[in-house]
Amino acid sequence: VNCAKMDELVHYLEMTMSENPADRKTAETFLSNAETGAGFGPQLLMLQTSDEVAGVVRQVGAILFKNFVRRQWAPDSGGCGVISEEDRQTIKAEVVDVMVRVPELIQSQLSEAIAEIGKSDFTSGEWPELLPHMITQFGTQDFHVINGVLKTACPLFERYRHAEKTDNLWSEIKYVLDLLCAPLTELFTATFDMAKRGEGDLLQLVNALLLISKIFLSLNSQDLPEFFEDHMEAWMQRFAEILALPDAEALASEDPAQPGVLEELKTEVLESVTLYALKYDDDFEAWYAPFVEATWTLLTQTGEEPKNDTLVAIAMKYLSHVAQKPAHSGTFASEETLRAICQQVVVPNMKFREVDEELFEDNPQEYIRRDAEGADTDTRRRGATDLVRGLCKSFEAEVIAIFTTHIEELLAEATADPAGAWKQKDAAIFLVTSLAVKATVSGKGATETSDLIDPIDFFGSTIYPDLQVEDLNRQPVLKADALKFVTTFRNNLTKEQLLGLLPAVAEHLMSDSQVVMSYAAHCIERLLVMKRDGETFFTEEEVGTMAEPLLTNLFGAMEKPQNRENDYLMKAILRTVSTGKSTVAGLGVLPMVVDGLSSKMVEIAKNPANARYNHYMFETMCCCIRYAVAVNPSTVAMFEAGLFPPFQTMLEEEIIEFQPYVFQIMAQMLEAHEVGAIDEAYASLFPCLLQPELWESAANSSGLVRLLQAYIIKGGDTFLDEDTLKTVLGIFQKLISSKRYDHEGFNLMESLVDTLPPAMIEPYLAQCYTLCFTRMSKMKTAKFVRCVLVFTCLLVGKFDGSTLVGLVDGIQKGLFEMLLNRVIQDVESIPDAKDRKIVTVGITKLLFETPEMVNEYVGGWPMLLAKLYSWAFEMDGGDEGDEENHLEALEASGYRAEYNKLAFAGSSSHDPFGAIENPQMYFAGQLQAAGPHNFAGLIPAELQPKIVEVLSAAGFA
Repeated sequence: VNCAKMDELVHYLEMTMSENPADRKTAETFLSNAETGAGFGPQLLMLQTSDEVAGVVRQVGAILFKNFVRRQWAPDSGGCGVISEEDRQTIKAEVVDVMVRVPELIQSQLSEAIAEIGKSDFTSGEWPELLPHMITQFGTQDFHVINGVLKTACPLFERYRHAEKTDNLWSEIKYVLDLLCAPLTELFTATFDMAKRGEGDLLQLVNALLLISKIFLSLNSQDLPEFFEDHMEAWMQRFAEILALPDAEALASEDPAQPGVLEELKTEVLESVTLYALKYDDDFEAWYAPFVEATWTLLTQTGEEPKNDTLVAIAMKYLSHVAQKPAHSGTFASEETLRAICQQVVVPNMKFREVDEELFEDNPQEYIRRDAEGADTDTRRRGATDLVRGLCKSFEAEVIAIFTTHIEELLAEATADPAGAWKQKDAAIFLVTSLAVKATVSGKGATETSDLIDPIDFFGSTIYPDLQVEDLNRQPVLKADALKFVTTFRNNLTKEQLLGLLPAVAEHLMSDSQVVMSYAAHCIERLLVMKRDGETFFTEEEVGTMAEPLLTNLFGAMEKPQNRENDYLMKAILRTVSTGKSTVAGLGVLPMVVDGLSSKMVEIAKNPANARYNHYMFETMCCCIRYAVAVNPSTVAMFEAGLFPPFQTMLEEEIIEFQPYVFQIMAQMLEAHEVGAIDEAYASLFPCLLQPELWESAANSSGLVRLLQAYIIKGGDTFLDEDTLKTVLGIFQKLISSKRYDHEGFNLMESLVDTLPPAMIEPYLAQCYTLCFTRMSKMKTAKFVRCVLVFTCLLVGKFDGSTLVGLVDGIQKGLFEMLLNRVIQDVESIPDAKDRKIVTVGITKLLFETPEMVNEYVGGWPMLLAKLYSWAFEMDGGDEGDEENHLEALEASGYRAEYNKLAFAGSSSHDPFGAIENPQMYFAGQLQAAGPHNFAGLIPAELQPKIVEVLSAAGFA
């Protein structure tokens, strides 16, 4: 260890905690630069073992080490992958031993760092020493060490729970199972038996059992390992005993509302038991009944405290799965048993508790997240709902009969005392929903309902009156219930009923309750996006007649302090504009929308906190631009006047969350101009877009490329001089070095090749190919090879095949043959329709207009034809879906902190071969013009009848 460097490192780590912002900035800059130096990682790791360094400094260093690994270990993680091989080996050799020796807070950081390294090196087989080394620590009998190792192992194996089955994955799992099953089982049994005998530190032992149970679940998720099948009794017997363990003060959480380690352990055990019941029912046969009994006992003995919510929910989930198994549903068959489950388990866990009321009032965002967004998998109500639906699979009539009586009693109580018994009505609504819904689809509400209970009749008698009450703030929970009911059963209501409801729903946007406002906005948004038989349910005109009051109320609600970044309200605004389209864009309300959005952008830019809200805000602006410009192209000037000042501020103040959105919207506005119409405002910004600092943020890449494409297409060679072109080509070089953004480099080149005069771009093409071949030799991916193919075909289509052959062979004789065999032949599919068109045009010209292809490179001709046929005639159309589908997919995958594509900004719509309407007809016409008989000897026998069909379909005999 270099003591001078260690002292310097400690000094700058201390400075990161300084109260002086300048000192912190200096320290952050130093440490950021130091990351790229040799020995930085090992030095930072060794600092953790020094007792002479203050604990808080070591902890800061551990966090830095974890983040350093995340940024720099894997080349495609966003960093440069600059850690030397020597440093990598040193870190891997030392990090486990360091991790087990340090205090728990530091241990957690190093454990995460090991897991991060393991993502690339363990899964690829480059760290074979890791698992054996960790297993040896089991023998230390020191549970600080053992738990540190187990904590590290958990994230390594957790991906097995959800990973797609592949040969590599199964090989890795087999390797892990061969090494780990036996020692893990021995550790589990020994640890449980120690805890049972009262030996050792109970908290450490139960923590170890929790971590072991998590690993067990991960290892069993793909398939039932033979070892665990043979040793099932050792695990299941102890799992059953764990469920019966009494509470212990030593195991309680510091926060009484949060689960302690014992509750977490029981939950994890039930997760594994439920997995076995679902996937391995034949092997689990003997354990169904014991765990039903253990689960029933647990449910009837566990209190209502919030700390038990997740445990109770997963326990009910297990009973639900057993109830759906024909071989075991008989356990619940008697009316007495069903009534006991309904009364002792379901009803108590469906009632609206005091803690739920507090959440509704004091933390509405969390209430909404759990109740409206489907994130309620760990709540009692969701568990009770799953149990009801599980029981209904086998005993629908009996269960509904039992609950119908109970629902009637609840509603009678609510009717007798509306003010005091509103919770009974809430429970009745929840029960009806649970019984009526048989199937749901995310984002679409109920898609199948029970024949034995009529939700629409219940809507008319119980729900509709709550939406008509003039006092919007009376009993807000019931108003939220009513709005949620409409949202859930919207597919069961007629258009006339929904059109009649929308004004009442819109009125609830004026409620003082954030939950009610949000549910009203959510209901409006879900209704507007409805489809029946694949068609939008509400027409543009119908939305247009409602748009003004809807938008007025939505923007009115946005002005309330609690709704500063309410994404439900913003999404409802987006849907109103996107479904009303040009009808809404032509209304007088549009300026209010644009002004409101502009002011919100300025306000939120000061401290962006809600990624979903931000995205909907910019999507809505894109929507306004798209449909307003479609009605009147000159309105783009209004948007530019309103948006340029806040956009300029966002760029100058480096609001990094907003910059990718700014570039996309600027591109959208610029694309609305005529070719050659780049005015001074855009022209003055252009040099700033080429600054290297702007491209250092990977999040900017896609938006910036889209904007540069707009400049190139609209300005062309009158806008780009030689120096600027070289700068743009430097950006291309940077982009194709990244696996994540290499396709954007080719998008940029496509615009250059398509727009600039050949004499301007041709001198640089050989260098571009050299860069491509170099990248493929070092880091070849299917996507990159496909991009090279499309780029090649674009060049052929724009110039000619002989020019391409001469260009590539000019780099190295025979290189074009490699391009055929190692690029074109390797591409299996071309999903994008525009790319397929480019490839069809380019390869058609290679086949029928390039002399070299029937002379020195004739050997590649049949392969080219076969590939072209598979891409052009056998692949689907590549429909990318509409903007609504894009938004749903984005929500499902989650908003990234870096770049999210704006669906309503569209894509660069420029078609380099716009004059060719049908690429298949183009192929047939070119073949016919060249003379099919001239190529008869080259067409593979299996393709000959297919080519005849192509010519015949095009009208050629």
